[in-house]
Amino acid sequence: MSKLKQRKEIDKAIAHLRQFQEENAPWDALMDEFLSQMFAPLAKRLAISVEDAEAQIMDGDYGFMAYGYLFEEFATARRDGAPRNMIDEYLQQRGWREGTHGRRYLRTLSESDLDLWEVVDCRPGVCVDVRRFGTQDKPTRVKEQSASEGLRPWDCIAARVCRFESHPMFAGGMLVFTPSQAGMMQRTLANLGKELKVLLKTAQTAGDLEELPENLDEYINLEMRDKLAEVAFTVWCTNVLDAQDRPFPQMFNMDDEPIEVRRQRFPIIGDREALRHSLGSSPVLSEGEEGCWAWYPKPVGEIAQDERVSIHGHLWLKDKSLELETNSANRAERGKALLQALAGDHLGEPLTIHENLERALQEHAGSEESDDDFNASPEVQAVLQAHLTAHYRKTLDETIPMLNGKTPRACAANPQTRHEVIEWLKYLENMSARSPNSDYDFSWMWQELGLDRE
Repeated sequence: MSKLKQRKEIDKAIAHLRQFQEENAPWDALMDEFLSQMFAPLAKRLAISVEDAEAQIMDGDYGFMAYGYLFEEFATARRDGAPRNMIDEYLQQRGWREGTHGRRYLRTLSESDLDLWEVVDCRPGVCVDVRRFGTQDKPTRVKEQSASEGLRPWDCIAARVCRFESHPMFAGGMLVFTPSQAGMMQRTLANLGKELKVLLKTAQTAGDLEELPENLDEYINLEMRDKLAEVAFTVWCTNVLDAQDRPFPQMFNMDDEPIEVRRQRFPIIGDREALRHSLGSSPVLSEGEEGCWAWYPKPVGEIAQDERVSIHGHLWLKDKSLELETNSANRAERGKALLQALAGDHLGEPLTIHENLERALQEHAGSEESDDDFNASPEVQAVLQAHLTAHYRKTLDETIPMLNGKTPRACAANPQTRHEVIEWLKYLENMSARSPNSDYDFSWMWQELGLDRE
């Protein structure tokens, strides 16, 4: 059977399983109860009703992801020690209607466990290498086209890795986290485990519990594994809602000025050809296409061939106006002064259009120019790379809240805190990889801190 037909059998089996839950009153009621339980921690955190918390997530842009995750958790859960879950019940009652691969997938899914994974490597459209978060286990290669296209190195995922027909594959439900969020979840679960152990021992001392579980640590680990689904879902929902209100990040040009696109349109009130001649005579203006000039920070003749400089603005000579575009308020003022000194007699007072970067990027997304062309432009890349390198080099010797007020160098030098700076570096790489505006190479930071990237 081809992979396409196999995939169709699996999708058909999942659709039938969902139909079984919706048409079976006891299971449908249990699903409603399960959803209320899963949304209760989020509702408590937001101080809203469970119904409102559910609506904010399920009616939003990521509702389909939440539903896929929750449905798998519900379908695979064995309640109150019951020997069978909903998948098992479905296969017993209606499994005959599924193809061989559909039945086999549902059995594999029924026996799978949710776990927290770290993406070690990713080949978009081909495969993902993952290992259990917080371990140095040998990575597991999962051949998956759709998931591999959306994941990045050091992403953390709450997912089920099923061994289907001897090949690892992701189940449909998956939530993605940053390394820091995954670390916080792991610490939360560890603290819950400690609290549970104290609670059990206190209950035994008080006579409320006859005896502790035979293997207490294993019992607690199983309890915490069951808690992972709820903790991961609450953290993921909180991040989704926070992102909706998160401000657009501030960016700076090579002069360390906030990027703010400004266009100034100077009406031509004198001789247009005399204006063209004045522009052409300026040593800091270089004409490209006819009627278009680039404005450099110093005379063009003094710029070495391999010297990296930031173009301060662009000029376009129209029939009745001269337009100047810059990416900061300061450059706009200096550009205005330059033009008034060069050809003040030929230009009137400009009309200025202010444009913030967020709106510029949104408008660019709908333009004919591709994002790749925009991101690859020398000005954008020079601004980002120079600013980020200067920022990160300075950061290595600054106290970082994520490192509990320690510097990255201090953390890297101490074996007991080295894991903290590794988590921080993974967070930086992951955020950069997910940004459409930068493809920054962090390898120099790992080397400078004497850390092994793997």
